[in-house]
Amino acid sequence: MNMRVLRSLALLPLLALSAFSQAAVAADNYQVEVIVFRQPGEVLVSGKRAPDDWSQGARLLEADQERATALNDEADKLNDGGDYQVLLHKAWTQSGDETLAFSSGDMRLGHAPIEGTLSLKQDRLLEAKVDLWINQFEPGGLVQRSERLKQSSTLQVRKLNYIDHSNLGMLIQVRPQ
Repeated sequence: MNMRVLRSLALLPLLALSAFSQAAVAADNYQVEVIVFRQPGEVLVSGKRAPDDWSQGARLLEADQERATALNDEADKLNDGGDYQVLLHKAWTQSGDETLAFSSGDMRLGHAPIEGTLSLKQDRLLEAKVDLWINQFEPGGLVQRSERLKQSSTLQVRKLNYIDHSNLGMLIQVRPQ
């Protein structure tokens, strides 16, 4: 047999192991914690209202799937300063290759005051995509106007990450489970 063929055959188990390890990393679970807050300044309303399919088919976070929050000091500091207003503070477990839909507040005609999705994708780095709507309602329950935070970011695992978008901001921390 040709030496090049022998070397290629010898590499096959390593390539298979590498592919298996990357797939295993992509399926890792993370403990996710988010704090969404309003920053000082004028409220910037989105050009459109939150769509009826805001969850985009993502797995919906149920109340019994939430876990205790750990970033309570950070949330308190934001609220105590007077310039910031914490709108949402939640924690849950999420796979490194899924999109999860979350909301806060009483649902009205299919919408909550705060609703959004968080996608995590683990490759070499952990990528996050956030699409969040802050809704205000008419007396009849229809969404009157919405603010939107839509951002993609590379996250540092185990560190507190800041996502900035006009007058809204998000602190997000992900830790391997």
